Amino acid sequence: MLLKMAFRNVLRNKKRTLITATAIFVATVIAIFTQGFMDGTFNDMIRNFRRFQTGHIRITTKEYIERERFMPVDELLFDTPDIISVIEENENISAVEERMRFGLMLSRGENTVPAFGMGIPFGDSMLNVEEVLTEGSAGKDGVLLGIGLARDLDVGIGDDLLIATQTSEGGLNGIKLRISGLFSFGVAMFDNEMFLMDLQNAKKLLKTSGDTTEILLTVKDVDAVTITRDQLREELSGDLAVEDFKDQMGAMWTMVKVQGKLLLIFELLIVFLSSFVIVNTMMQSVFERMKEIGTLKALGMTDNELVGMFRYEGAILGLFGGAAAAVFGHLLNVVVGICGINFQEAMGEVSLPMSYTMKTEAHWCYTLLFFAAAVFISTVSATIPARHAKKMSSADALRNR
Repeated sequence: MLLKMAFRNVLRNKKRTLITATAIFVATVIAIFTQGFMDGTFNDMIRNFRRFQTGHIRITTKEYIERERFMPVDELLFDTPDIISVIEENENISAVEERMRFGLMLSRGENTVPAFGMGIPFGDSMLNVEEVLTEGSAGKDGVLLGIGLARDLDVGIGDDLLIATQTSEGGLNGIKLRISGLFSFGVAMFDNEMFLMDLQNAKKLLKTSGDTTEILLTVKDVDAVTITRDQLREELSGDLAVEDFKDQMGAMWTMVKVQGKLLLIFELLIVFLSSFVIVNTMMQSVFERMKEIGTLKALGMTDNELVGMFRYEGAILGLFGGAAAAVFGHLLNVVVGICGINFQEAMGEVSLPMSYTMKTEAHWCYTLLFFAAAVFISTVSATIPARHAKKMSSADALRNR
């Protein structure tokens, strides 16, 4: 009976109901979309870290970790084939890849730019270079340049590039390779600063005698990455650094997790702010329905039943606005997750592993959470005007018609 009366009261003033439900709708959609957008951004950054730098697990020397920002090519993993044979015995390892990174200044004519090279096994790399080529091909005797780096050097397919850098022995060495392709990973710091060459050419350039500086691993079950890391630490030499991507991201991983929790609180606060519209709407309803409230009390409606009726009205408003927002917000995240939003112009110089095209992630758990929050907050917000109505006697209510 109370629910039926509450539903009738909500529909009595359709314009006011629409305005209130719209406020709840807008706040809830903002919360759902913001959560999806930030989840997409954070997870994109983590994926790029794993893809280009950390793998699920990475093996280096401990000294390499201490000097990593300098990309030391003299911190080699000796007996690399033996290390790989031990790694491949682990059942959770799905892929093993040797890599070498090194920094240098690239020059052509009057153009000189800072860059870093990465030696990878062409045709068998986690980077799947063939899928991101914009021009040319990934020939093992050539070099691939990011489209931004090629633009800064004013070079293109077929041009020769002299690559000179410090070797693992401390001397200088150079190699001339023809530019066989240009790539775009859609990440500014890689497209603007990185070039790729076949791993064997990189080892030849850096004079490593067949050894490497990094071994990146991909696991079958990411949830078991910590267990796999610990197993490898027991099986490999204690002089090696075996770290999963969480270890390597360090403070950034902690920051992402903390920001995620703070963001959730902020989004719930946005939904809470919409409650002020509900309080205002319900308070106006109380003053307009003084005679009706007095009559209901005179006919025997208890104070608790009166409060319950107003709470039902708040819940119905939250249900209308929250349900529409849940459907629209979730579909919006699905669509943007497929199509993405291109921020290339704004992020062209950003030195973080963030893709130009931001994509949202749609999670039903968050959608349902914000829907439930909208209904709950609306219900609780209706208590304030309900308490005001509860305090009035039937005679006072009838006199203030």
